[in-house]
Amino acid sequence: DLELSQYFASVNATYERLKALRPPCQACYKTHFEQTMVAKFLAGLSPKYE
Repeated sequence: DLELSQYFASVNATYERLKALRPPCQACYKTHFEQTMVAKFLAGLSPKYE
């Protein structure tokens, strides 16, 4: 188990890496976010819907 400060540093580093991947403009980000949410939804569907 990580200490709280180690855990925070890990989460913060991950957040910073994710921010670097985000498209620079707001409209692009909205589209990217919506596409990601659709992909997550589809990935979580029951196999009977394949």
